[in-house]
Amino acid sequence: MNIAFRYQSRKYLMRLVLSVSLLLIVLLTASSAVLYVHTERTVLDIQQSASEKMLGQTIYNLDSMNEILKTTIISSYYDTDVSDFMYADLRDTYTLYQHLAALERMMKAAPFLHSIVIFNERNQCYYSYSPSAIQACQPDGGGLLTARYVAEHPSLPKLTLLPVSAALDGGERRPIDYFSYAMYSDKPTGGQQKGMLILNVRPDWLFAQLSGINRLKDSGTGRMLLMNGAGELYDPSRRSWSAGGELYESVLREMSSSGKNADLYVHGAGGNKEIVSYMQSENYDWVVVSVQPYAQVFRDILRMRTVSFYIIAIFLALALAASGAVALRLYHPIEILLRKVRGSLLAAQPESGADRRDELAYISSAFDRTLEQVHLLERSQDDQGRILRDYALKTIVLESAVTAPEELLELIRHHRLRIVPDLPYVLIGFHADDIRPQQADPVDRLAYAGAHAVPLIAAEALEPWDRLELIGMENGCTIAIAGLSGPDDADREELMTRARAVQAQAQARLGLSLTVTVSPRGLQLEEMSGLYARLLDYANYRMIAGRMAFLTPEQLGPNLHSGQFLSSPELERRLSEAVKAGHEERAYACLAEWFRSLCGLKYEQMLYGMFHLLGTLHKLVEEINANRLHPVALDTREMYGLLAEVDTLEEAEQLFRDRMGAIVAGLNEPGGEQTHQLVAQTVHEIIHTRYMDANLCLPEIASMVRLSSAHVSKLFKLKYGAGIPDYLNEVRLQQAIVLLSQQDYSVNQIMERVGFTNQSYFFRLFKKRYGTTPKEYRLRQVL
Repeated sequence: MNIAFRYQSRKYLMRLVLSVSLLLIVLLTASSAVLYVHTERTVLDIQQSASEKMLGQTIYNLDSMNEILKTTIISSYYDTDVSDFMYADLRDTYTLYQHLAALERMMKAAPFLHSIVIFNERNQCYYSYSPSAIQACQPDGGGLLTARYVAEHPSLPKLTLLPVSAALDGGERRPIDYFSYAMYSDKPTGGQQKGMLILNVRPDWLFAQLSGINRLKDSGTGRMLLMNGAGELYDPSRRSWSAGGELYESVLREMSSSGKNADLYVHGAGGNKEIVSYMQSENYDWVVVSVQPYAQVFRDILRMRTVSFYIIAIFLALALAASGAVALRLYHPIEILLRKVRGSLLAAQPESGADRRDELAYISSAFDRTLEQVHLLERSQDDQGRILRDYALKTIVLESAVTAPEELLELIRHHRLRIVPDLPYVLIGFHADDIRPQQADPVDRLAYAGAHAVPLIAAEALEPWDRLELIGMENGCTIAIAGLSGPDDADREELMTRARAVQAQAQARLGLSLTVTVSPRGLQLEEMSGLYARLLDYANYRMIAGRMAFLTPEQLGPNLHSGQFLSSPELERRLSEAVKAGHEERAYACLAEWFRSLCGLKYEQMLYGMFHLLGTLHKLVEEINANRLHPVALDTREMYGLLAEVDTLEEAEQLFRDRMGAIVAGLNEPGGEQTHQLVAQTVHEIIHTRYMDANLCLPEIASMVRLSSAHVSKLFKLKYGAGIPDYLNEVRLQQAIVLLSQQDYSVNQIMERVGFTNQSYFFRLFKKRYGTTPKEYRLRQVL
């Protein structure tokens, strides 16, 4: 057992060693790769700078040689003796040799010349002079290489070095015999060949300079090439030219993509990689290309990489040994901790070694259990502290008038409340509209829960205020106690602005309508309970302002200082006459005048005025029913309950308008119509009280009210807009929805409890009405 545990306890140690070693390997490899890439980039930059200087010198030499040739041929072209060679009739032998002497002088003056060729326009024949041979008036050139080249190239370019080869070597590469440089007139000759002067330049003169620069640059390991626009490459080392091939296409692609006249790039792959530098001449279409072996340029870098691999391998071997020693040293505290918790953890683990976890799992298990207990204690302490803090705030708000000042100060100090006793303060109340905490309807309970989220929204909006406390009261109202910095109203106005923001956010986030009330300035803590009572009183005046009201003492001043409600006998008389006469509009006008008189009163006087109106209406109905065979109905008890629930005068006025309209309609209806209404209401009550009876149906209901099925169904449909069977099924389905949401009965039990006996009929009606089966509906409610 001990051996197995010791082996198991070393698993974390092995992971520690491997992690440290892997980290070292990754760091060394990454740093070496970054260093190598950076070094390669630096070498390429240096090589590019050196190549640009070398290529620039080469371009300069080519331009200089071109200028020498240009000067030589132009001066010779306009020489009299040379001009006669091109345009005079030289059939006289003496004159011919006299002009050949001029060509000899030219050859001696220009040692770089291979030969001189002149085409005589009049005789249409070639004259050639070279140190080794002289040819005179050969009409077809007499096998002259220059004449053959001119014949193959009718549009011979002027003042341009043109390579001329006599033989084809291997089908691809041609040795260059010389470079021709031509000069001729642009005047038309009537279809005959023009007279021209051609200087043939020895290739050694050009290639010797290029080869010398190449040797100075890289000790002869690279190649210096010339490339023209015709797709040909000239190799000075072999003194030949060939088709451009892949290298030519590569240079063209690079020039096109980079848009530069001079650049450096890497060509090829693997062992055939080469560094290619190019620069284009501005005077003619030649491009000087330098090609160097990649391995030769980077031989020191590659050598450094090989050495670095050996160094890294040696360092890793040493690092593994060192990391093992360091890991053992770091692991020692874990092993000590493991011994302390091992007993209890081994008792909780199975004996099988295959499923056994490592040592950190043992320690983590003990730590998790301990941490869970600590969190339970912290939550318990936090809950207890919050409850005590809320109790202290509620004591200050509700009982400050009957609590000694010393006790209030002790509550503030002990619970570290953000209330400064020496500073003035205001109370701000956030009252949820349309919330009835005592109601049991689930929707209302959800809205009531939303009202309890108001402190969170208020804390967010009022967060920058450091002298602020928020407390949620049992009546659903949230109270903010905010300290003011001085006697001016700047802080109070700022608080009111933030309170409006809370009102807007509650509406936007929760769809909750809030009425906000602001108290007068308070100077002493003992006044706080009185100010809280005022806030609750101010909230009642949303009866005038409506929902989402923002009420301040300044705004409610006229109402708070108003007198008692005084009824108007004249208004009561006109209202009574309008109702008795059945004039709805006159009755509504009197009703509107009555409520306008209530707007400027105190809240309790408003209530008194509304209940006085109800008493007047009740007395009026009694007078009407005293002389009618069919009495007009007015449920005074129901009206009292509805008036207690209205929030605004507008709602109360609408309630009275509805009841008054019903009274006027009852006066205008014949007696039989009231009977029909009574039958429909009775059937409605029967359905809602006996819907769970499976035997309840249209014939059963008709027998209860002693009418035929067709007649009772017609009366019910006129009143409620649906037939009795359809309405009965709708009531049963609504009750099934309530049971599915709130009870744990099975679907069959719910079906029987709402009055259905046929399961397939119940499922068909339910899916038709709600688009899903009862089981799926319950599952959606759970999710």
